[in-house]
Amino acid sequence: MPGFEEFNAKLAEPGGFILPHAPRDKRSFPTLSGKANFTANELEFPQAGPGELVLQTIRSHDQYNTTIYGMDDRYRG
Repeated sequence: MPGFEEFNAKLAEPGGFILPHAPRDKRSFPTLSGKANFTANELEFPQAGPGELVLQTIRSHDQYNTTIYGMDDRYRG
């Protein structure tokens, strides 16, 4: 995958490294227009039935891309 060449060597670099990210690096999106597409959806309010429990996840301060890392993880040194 682009950006993952010599991945293990990059992990050892002080300060880490940055993976390519087209919207950030080139301001381009893989859409027909080349621009970001936004949509709006109706809100849904799931109801728990008898004997059921509804669980929800939220993003926290130390959460990156739905994976929680410590500040001393191998990607950030």
